[in-house]
Amino acid sequence: MKTCKRMLHRLALLLALAAILAVGAAAADAEADTADAFYAALEELLENQTANFSIAYTGDKEDLGLPGDTALGTTLRMMSARSGDSPNNADYAALNVAEGQMGWLNGAYYFDIDYLATAEEIAEVDRRAQAIVDSFDLSEEDDYTKAKLLYEYICTHYTYDESQTKFSAYDGLTTGSMVCQGYALLTYRVMWTAGIPCRIVTGVSQQENHAWNIVELDGVWYNLDTTWDAADEIGGAMDWDYFLKSEADFFGHTRFSPYTTDAYTDAHPMAEESWQLPRVTVVVNGSNVGNLAIRAGVEVQLEAVLPEGMEAEIQWTSSDPALLQVTSDGRALADGLGNVVITASAADDRGVIAAQVPAHVVDLRAASDWAFDEVTAYYLAQLLPVSLCENFQQGITRAELARLCDQFVTKTIGWGTLSVDSAFTDIGECPDFLSILRCQAVGLMNGTSETTFSPDELVTREQAAVVLARLMAMLDGVSVEDGQVYYTDAAEIHDWAVDAVAQVTAEGIMAGDGSRFAPQAEMSREAMIAALYRVYEPRAEALTAVEDAA
Repeated sequence: MKTCKRMLHRLALLLALAAILAVGAAAADAEADTADAFYAALEELLENQTANFSIAYTGDKEDLGLPGDTALGTTLRMMSARSGDSPNNADYAALNVAEGQMGWLNGAYYFDIDYLATAEEIAEVDRRAQAIVDSFDLSEEDDYTKAKLLYEYICTHYTYDESQTKFSAYDGLTTGSMVCQGYALLTYRVMWTAGIPCRIVTGVSQQENHAWNIVELDGVWYNLDTTWDAADEIGGAMDWDYFLKSEADFFGHTRFSPYTTDAYTDAHPMAEESWQLPRVTVVVNGSNVGNLAIRAGVEVQLEAVLPEGMEAEIQWTSSDPALLQVTSDGRALADGLGNVVITASAADDRGVIAAQVPAHVVDLRAASDWAFDEVTAYYLAQLLPVSLCENFQQGITRAELARLCDQFVTKTIGWGTLSVDSAFTDIGECPDFLSILRCQAVGLMNGTSETTFSPDELVTREQAAVVLARLMAMLDGVSVEDGQVYYTDAAEIHDWAVDAVAQVTAEGIMAGDGSRFAPQAEMSREAMIAALYRVYEPRAEALTAVEDAA
């Protein structure tokens, strides 16, 4: 967001331009009879950091490609996009404009401009860019290696300016932080200094105006965005999500129209595929992992696999050491409940590559003593959703029960082809709506009425018994059997639940409290998980065979 000071300055520019136009036309600072001549003159005046100037224009105004006579932003983009590929083209001058206004009067365009960096500051940027490039021995390197090393340097030495007041490359170099303008300007200058053709592109990203770069390697151009890949802290782990990307793989970026013209895209053909980067791979128990669920109190051995031909020591770090610690040899031990990011990085004389693995720490020790073993076994069978690995003593909702059933069936016999259709009007905003529809489709769960499911309503013990009995019948390919119950509170059990209660108690899936079943009492998460494990455990071998066959 712009500061109050910058907004007030913009008002001053408006008043200054209004005063110029009110006085009338004076001798123009430049004259142009074609669009090319107009943009060349504009570029020269901006590079000289002229504050107030005019350009007399006698050509066809439609050739300028402007939506109106006061469209300074579009004018600067058109100037940039029309300039050729060189270290001194109009890209830097266009993005060095902080604020400004333009207007048309008596055959001339009038400009009032405020600049981000002075000529002396830009010269200092050039000097420091050369020093950054000189800090690497790039004389024998190919352009890809040059681009990677310089990209990584920028992403790990400068952080994003959350105050959004540092706009220039000079700001970034002198304070250590900047916004996207500064990143794009610095990347542009450093890449050209290393001999890599680079352009600045502007557009929209994350619903805000944004600037990024494109670079040329082997005759085609690739997108890169140092802003979004930058580390959160200087020297920290960066991302590689926006480095050397094709247009199809450069998510969340939309160019302004001057950079989508045939002339610009023909001059800068984009690569059809993103560059494939060497990466570190994190492995647990022989399998590559992109995310992890880790039990508190249980040590997990992590391994990192380096790209072929690379030899380097792996450095393990945790974003929250208080929640999860990782030793130098990759042993992870968590204590608590929450989310953390594990980073495995490797450095050699050609830079750093890293893998970041999000991990969710679950604490099964929070389950009651009587339920701990069954909850743990159910979790290890990969049947327990990570989202339900907490608050074990609280009542389980109908939506959460659908989530549990969904994972159970998905991991065992599978859903097959379903025809899902529902008149429920209260699940549209529920994150478990698909689980609910699946459970309804196979008859595991019904609604509380023809049009409502009541996803947030707590499940009673008799309702849980019905779902468990239906699940067993579904697994075994039979129907729920008729039965009788002999609890002293049998009269409190609804007729639709009697057979199910009789079956789950007879098979030891659920148990009463002494002589009572308490059908209307709430079913806790851990009680439901334990009951599901008792359904699963005697059928585990058969269910595994079905899964393997599938």
